[in-house]
Amino acid sequence: MKKLSLLFVVLLVAAMVMGCGSNNSNSNSNLENDESVSWSITVEGIDDGAIEFTNLDAAKLTTRKVEAVLTKKDGSEQKQNWEGVALKDVLESLGAKDYQSVIVEAADGYSQEYSLEIINREETLLGLKLNGEPLDEESGPVQAVPTGEPGNLWIKNVTRLIVR
Repeated sequence: MKKLSLLFVVLLVAAMVMGCGSNNSNSNSNLENDESVSWSITVEGIDDGAIEFTNLDAAKLTTRKVEAVLTKKDGSEQKQNWEGVALKDVLESLGAKDYQSVIVEAADGYSQEYSLEIINREETLLGLKLNGEPLDEESGPVQAVPTGEPGNLWIKNVTRLIVR
């Protein structure tokens, strides 16, 4: 019985070591292709129900890079290099048609409505990386980046889009 128990423990340890040693070269990217959902945004107003847009969906879209200027409340400006997917591409991929605006909502309930003009800009992103790095817990994993708009329209930690 002791030999069987010892064999079981050795096999268990070997399985744990092999599992921990797997190599995932995409682990530093917010645009992961690893088939696991790490974030999702609920999208309402396209069909009768809600649709989930995830990191797996974002990985299928064209990644865009923009240099955006964030204008803060005090009037100061900060240049930022963003990488993400265009909001209009997201809506198109989900089948959105004949809409006039989109309400972008954060996890804390803060929201802003984007006009069609803002949505249709190639530079209006769902930002996934800032200056080449994934967003921190406070800002992300997804931040709305409406390039050319004041800071109050930049929504951190996006969790919901309402298409109107």
